[in-house]
Amino acid sequence: MQAHIRVTIFLFVLFGALAIVTAIVAPRLSATAAATLATSGEDGADLGAELIAWTGRALAITAAILAPPSLLCAWGLRRRRNWARWLGIFLGALAIVQVPVGTFLGAYVLWVLLSERFEPWFEPPESPAPPATAPDAPSASEDEPPRA
Repeated sequence: MQAHIRVTIFLFVLFGALAIVTAIVAPRLSATAAATLATSGEDGADLGAELIAWTGRALAITAAILAPPSLLCAWGLRRRRNWARWLGIFLGALAIVQVPVGTFLGAYVLWVLLSERFEPWFEPPESPAPPATAPDAPSASEDEPPRA
């Protein structure tokens, strides 16, 4: 059980790191590709260059939005936080549509986080029972008979 949780944590860290790299690199690569296409002189090159540039920007923005929740989820899963489980389920469901690799990884994450056999991982540890105390000793005034 613990091995599957560790793999899930690793996948979220990996996805978060790759998303950060994508957010940094995608705009530069798409701008370079768009500039190369625009200077080619082909028919429709300007339109293609604009589409490439906008696609790169959209990819970078999406990656920048998804990176922090992925890293936060990995941190929360490592500390056995129940909220991280629900965040992971949401991110795993989003990954399902990223065919083909995201589909397999998202399905695996959903299997781990939705499976009943992994629920004990997220339960808070049982707190020790409070120490048993002796019943309150009667005060001296209760033991003495009333004075006349």
